[in-house]
Amino acid sequence: MMVLVLAITVVVSVLWAWIIYVLVKTFPPYTHHVILSDLGEHLTDSRALLAGRDPYVLRINLNDTTPPFTALLYTPFRLVHGTVQGVVATWVSLVALGMALATGLRRALATRLDVALLDWSVLSILVFAPLTILVLSQASYSGIFWGQDQLFVLGLVAVDLFAIPPRYRGYLIGVATGILLTPGAFVLLVIMAARWRGALRSAIGFLATAVIAAAVNLHASVIYWFHLLPSGEAMRRVFILGSYRDTVSYSGNESLEAMLARHPFAHRVPLTATWIGVSIVVVVLTLVVAWRAQQAGHVVTAATMLGLGTTAVSPVAWDHHWVWAVELPVMALELLWTNRVVAIAALVAVPVAFLNGYPLTNYVPWPPVVATVLMADGTSITFVALLVMTALCLPRDGRTIAIDDTGGTAPPEAPRDAEIIR
Repeated sequence: MMVLVLAITVVVSVLWAWIIYVLVKTFPPYTHHVILSDLGEHLTDSRALLAGRDPYVLRINLNDTTPPFTALLYTPFRLVHGTVQGVVATWVSLVALGMALATGLRRALATRLDVALLDWSVLSILVFAPLTILVLSQASYSGIFWGQDQLFVLGLVAVDLFAIPPRYRGYLIGVATGILLTPGAFVLLVIMAARWRGALRSAIGFLATAVIAAAVNLHASVIYWFHLLPSGEAMRRVFILGSYRDTVSYSGNESLEAMLARHPFAHRVPLTATWIGVSIVVVVLTLVVAWRAQQAGHVVTAATMLGLGTTAVSPVAWDHHWVWAVELPVMALELLWTNRVVAIAALVAVPVAFLNGYPLTNYVPWPPVVATVLMADGTSITFVALLVMTALCLPRDGRTIAIDDTGGTAPPEAPRDAEIIR
């Protein structure tokens, strides 16, 4: 029976991947770019690495900001071409998103519903993931258009934090860090759970990706890790519009620094100093929220806010970088019985901040001023508002406060099993 269910899931998910790929290709979020262009760049780098050449030197004017292991990870996509390649890439993203949602739902509702991970996985891959891509998440829609690895990395981190037993937790976070670097922030959640061995496992996973890449092409690895990254050159290659300020203030950049750079006062105050000051406040609040949520057993909330906070303080945050927004509805479910104010706020944040462009909200007749704010700064503003509200409303003593059906406050729940909390 299980084999039949898995076979049906694979067939239907491949069909969904084809439908989604066709829709994204027919209704592209960016008409002046080619679909799967980022995937194409990674495949070009993969060919260079395997041929013994250094893509960081050969393609110095392109956005080579990811470690060499990332390009190697994409190598199997070279076995297929054209539409088949697009469908396969979309299917991988669909499954990764489905697993992120499935593990999040199982963790968030562990004390309310006794549903197996396999059942959540089938339901998420066949229903929730397509719904998220086509209706609820600009980040996932855009990520599929570019052929990005954000959803794949999201899946790795979510499975590690929400599903893997504590004694094995950390390896997938390390691998994800070896792909995009920024997932390294999630090691903090492992440390907050007082599991230093988990942090060590993350380091092992990360080092494994670096060693594999170095074994394939030592020169490229040395250039990346010991020149491009420490010198800041890897980040400077992101600035494709001629100057730092021009790129940061570009309307497609939804980071906090971009929001500050676009405002009138930006030319009267030092932008970098202002951004650093605001980022410090946001980082502190994010860590406070993650700590309180972790101690209360709300691990999905902790991971979601940490993921969004990491994106917000990055110098460049394109729409597909806000991929942790897909967990906001799951976060709302997790907090529904313990903190309805934050749960409702998380749901409200989805249409306000993370449906800025497509595929549906292009056709909403927003007033020009509202549309401008939503498209440019809505994501960062809404995240900061949600962050402040969550910091104020989550319990400060580490206890989970339950709300009963009559609207009153029930006694604090008994501490959850260590397996669930950790």
